[in-house]
Amino acid sequence: MAFIDFPYISDPTPLAIVAIFDKYLPEDWHDWEPETLRTEIPGIMSPNTASTVFATTAVVHQARDDDKTAVPWEEPDVFGDITVAFQGLQHDPAFWQRPQLDEIWYAQKVLAEIDPNLKISDDVVAYIAACLIDQGMLVHPFSTRIMDKMHELIKEIALSKRIAETWNNTQRRKQIIKHPSLEPIAVQVLKLEAARQLVEQRISLGKRQIAFVNGSA
Repeated sequence: MAFIDFPYISDPTPLAIVAIFDKYLPEDWHDWEPETLRTEIPGIMSPNTASTVFATTAVVHQARDDDKTAVPWEEPDVFGDITVAFQGLQHDPAFWQRPQLDEIWYAQKVLAEIDPNLKISDDVVAYIAACLIDQGMLVHPFSTRIMDKMHELIKEIALSKRIAETWNNTQRRKQIIKHPSLEPIAVQVLKLEAARQLVEQRISLGKRQIAFVNGSA
């Protein structure tokens, strides 16, 4: 394959990677082995983003080929690895790299974009719930299934329901963010808002990168 002058992106998001590869590589690029990617696309991205590139390639391969073996929405350990890789971090098998709230949220959004028919397994739901509870979170109002699983694992069910109701009340949420207190609801809402902002920044960056890719010659 002849050398292709890819548009260079210093911190590529997963969806930008998909956009680049879809535009510049053959249709079957998601079937390529990691070694082929390293050989055929040297210099496309900096070395510290290799984990994101290969994780994204693996996810697209599973989604497009309907091969449901060890996909991130079925296997908790694979979901955890993919979530870490989507942040450009290297997976270390010697340690449990617990995904943070914003990383889980972002990974769910990216996976849903890559695979519109995304249905995460009960095991992955339980894994996400455990990760969030381990971080001191009592609520995940973006997913009813995860919320229900968290209720099974924690005793503060009434409090977590109040937090979810508060978060879903836009006016009340804005009041707490503007005038926070130390009550548990405020602490949780502020954590959720901080995570939301990080996710939105990452999604916005991805959209700008995709626009750049699609506008490049």
